[in-house]
Amino acid sequence: MSEARLSVVIPTYNRKEILRRTLRAYRSQSPQREIVEILVVDDGSTDGTDSTVAECSEGSVVVPIRYLRQEKKGAAAARNFGIREARGELVLFGDDDIIPGPDLVTEHLAWHTKYPDPSVCVLGHVAWSPEVHPTPFMEWLGMDGVLFGFRSLVPEGKVDFRFFYSCNISVKIDFLIKNGTFDEDFLGCGFEDIELGYRLQKKGARVLYNPKAVGYHYKRMSFADACRSAE
Repeated sequence: MSEARLSVVIPTYNRKEILRRTLRAYRSQSPQREIVEILVVDDGSTDGTDSTVAECSEGSVVVPIRYLRQEKKGAAAARNFGIREARGELVLFGDDDIIPGPDLVTEHLAWHTKYPDPSVCVLGHVAWSPEVHPTPFMEWLGMDGVLFGFRSLVPEGKVDFRFFYSCNISVKIDFLIKNGTFDEDFLGCGFEDIELGYRLQKKGARVLYNPKAVGYHYKRMSFADACRSAE
């Protein structure tokens, strides 16, 4: 893959203010001409998300932002919609509340150039946004807890399907389409990515961890929030 070309897929639901921050950050990525498109898949929002995306699209000449809408079907179905519409050789999955660091796309592209095998996927790192003032509990949750387990990973090391985090991971789209997409029976948000990672691993997928491809999680979580999510 001499010139990797990448489609960003972002599912969203009623988070227009955070989504605005995320889209602005993607528009500021350095390898603009390597990003084919940013696909925002609206999972039935009622908060004016469509207007927000239209606003962010204004003046975005180099990187087109495409707005796709579906009735409420869940994040798995939204990501699959994005996969079907994607025009790039690579698809980078993000979330509406994961704000890309300035080199996130550069790092994903560089690693796919370094590891051109179709089976190689690249997992980026997710840290809390400093703006949410993460608590010690949040730091544990994001590094050693049930949300993410990045502390156990080795840079450039292979990780198993349990770390197929769809909030910051890139995959060669031909391999993905050939070997499986998200199971749309997952109607909520959670574990649909891990389940896909399990199926892709059985088909020979190799997920490599690049800690320099950083996305910042713009969300504050209390202990009570974490308990509700786990339940």
